[in-house]
Amino acid sequence: MTLDADMFMVNMDYDFATKKSFTYAIDSGNTHCMGWHSIKINDWSKQLVKNIVSDERYKRFRHIMNHHGHSLWDIWSEQASWYSLAGIPAHSDTPFLTIPHFGWLSDTSQDPIYSHDELYENIEIKDTRYNVTEWFGESDCCYNINKLYNPEEVILRHFVSGQLWNNPALINNWKK
Repeated sequence: MTLDADMFMVNMDYDFATKKSFTYAIDSGNTHCMGWHSIKINDWSKQLVKNIVSDERYKRFRHIMNHHGHSLWDIWSEQASWYSLAGIPAHSDTPFLTIPHFGWLSDTSQDPIYSHDELYENIEIKDTRYNVTEWFGESDCCYNINKLYNPEEVILRHFVSGQLWNNPALINNWKK
């Protein structure tokens, strides 16, 4: 399991281990976020890692700009690579948790390599509680698409918008 340095484990009573080859969460900002993920080592996941870090794939697609006019490949290359491999669009105002197949294979412009069957067989998607990137009062919440309102629901808080993650008052508010 990997956990970004800007994440806070709010509730450790949950299982973070993957039941399949690869597990991650769709965050409150509505991304298939790599802020935390869990990988079970097997042949499928070893190939997944090779595919994600493929220099050839990076060179082919790094020029593609997202809806902000930036290359997701230059900002978060691993996440951009995962998006391309699974055919996930760079952005959706509709929650990926409600889109058929989590948005998998809904953008085929970057040559996805996995089928729906293979993705379902090997990927476990956790809900937003496992990666809260937007929270009222802590960020501008301009992309707070998968909203949570009850702090008691939050499992992992991901401080991606420059919030003061080491603010003692904030941390005490998040602790149970």
